[in-house]
Amino acid sequence: MMPNSSRPVQSAESRAESRAESGATGGLPASAPPSIAPLQILIDGQCPLCRREGAFLLRLDKGRRRIALIDIASPDFDPARFGITLDAAMGRIHAVTPDGRLVAGLEVFRRAYPLVCPPLGWLWAPTGWPMLRIFFDALYRWFARNRYKFARRDNACADDRCATH
Repeated sequence: MMPNSSRPVQSAESRAESRAESGATGGLPASAPPSIAPLQILIDGQCPLCRREGAFLLRLDKGRRRIALIDIASPDFDPARFGITLDAAMGRIHAVTPDGRLVAGLEVFRRAYPLVCPPLGWLWAPTGWPMLRIFFDALYRWFARNRYKFARRDNACADDRCATH
């Protein structure tokens, strides 16, 4: 279960507006408020590949509010609210399920794609099969550690908030 917090999670939309007002770059597209969406995805808003994947999931969702994106690179993100450290959040993607459980890595995509586009869910199914799961999960961990290199954004993490291991 998620620890209780009296501080509400700021929506991606209001964070994006705050960034626009302050002149900051990056950020995530607007998504459903976290309290409404069945799956809350914690995503690195400074990572171009992560932002692109989040935007793609939101396009597939077509406004049905099945997912919410929470920017873990935002200065106001509190990882303790989800029972993890910032290093853990930055190390790989996480999501909060409707019952409050935290899932990580490819399991996030195994849950998100069937929610937003059921026909695409079958494409992710083999990544969860016992013999293939080990391979795909290891491949994802390697990708997550190197995502800034793939995006050609080695310098995108100047403040070390989004450092990966």
